[in-house]
Amino acid sequence: MNRKKRGLLSRITACALAVSMAFAGSSCGSTKATETIFVIGQSQGIQFWDLLQTGAEDAGNELGYNIVYQNATDTQDVETQKQLIKRAISEKAKAIVFAPNDPSALNDDLKSAQTAGIKLVAIDAPCSLKGVSYIGTDNLSAGNIAGRNANSSILFGKGKVAIIKHSQTSSAASDRVNGFKQALKSSEGPDGIQFVVEESCNGNADTAKQMAIDAITANPDLKLIYTTNEKSTIGACAGVAEMELSGKVRVIGYNSNDAEISYLMDQTLTGTIIQSPYNMGYLGVKYASDLLDTVTINGVTASKTIPTNVDTGATYISLNNYSDDISQLLIHPDTFGKNQNVVAK
Repeated sequence: MNRKKRGLLSRITACALAVSMAFAGSSCGSTKATETIFVIGQSQGIQFWDLLQTGAEDAGNELGYNIVYQNATDTQDVETQKQLIKRAISEKAKAIVFAPNDPSALNDDLKSAQTAGIKLVAIDAPCSLKGVSYIGTDNLSAGNIAGRNANSSILFGKGKVAIIKHSQTSSAASDRVNGFKQALKSSEGPDGIQFVVEESCNGNADTAKQMAIDAITANPDLKLIYTTNEKSTIGACAGVAEMELSGKVRVIGYNSNDAEISYLMDQTLTGTIIQSPYNMGYLGVKYASDLLDTVTINGVTASKTIPTNVDTGATYISLNNYSDDISQLLIHPDTFGKNQNVVAK
């Protein structure tokens, strides 16, 4: 097994062990079933959030909590997230696990939740409120991974690049762009890599499609379109395919829903960064549960503490490694989530 596979397997095993520890800490006959944890996602109609919901609900079932899961309309929708936090407070939820569409816009409502005694855990995208732990992708690192692979397989130090990000406000989007650019900085310049477009599709695949078409039309020698989430990736691929430029104008994006895998198979999508939405949902609820528990040491009882930051990993997948067992585990995390003990052996 090569070093890259060993490292990835170690990360998967670490997540598996974290989940198995949750199994060990849960008890039969728990009375927690009447206690509720709210889980708030970013956007509707995206498979990523369906997988995250599955992870959260699996954790709730195993730890004995009622899970209320709901997404905002899209990645620009902060108001729905605010209303869901208010609802969690009014329904006396024990914890809120949330993926903020803006790093600071929810802070006043989150402070109100803290005042009401509700525990908070951020997933997928960090928030700026001090003391709130983050469970999710290191988005700067993920962007860096995308940039390094783009340079080694497509750009080779030169060429025009368009960037279509999924949000103007999401810290995840900005970090993925910044990490990507950092990886290519040494080659940037008039005779090297040129970033000719950087726009936000506001989580809309049709908008991303038109942006891709416009970028190619304005730059016939465009080499690469880099996108930062599922909808922006699908939209950019649709634009490239419509212009019959699959394999000529390359796309590197994020996530692995069915449409993206189809684009990967026909080489419209050159590569994609796979995250771990199932583990984000599962571990988000697991750590929220930890915050609600207490420990007694030397006669002193206190709330449990949790890590301030848990990186759930990011892996670049192309046709070269798509069929690998580890890649398949990451592409189908719902299956992986049901077989944690097998993976951990």
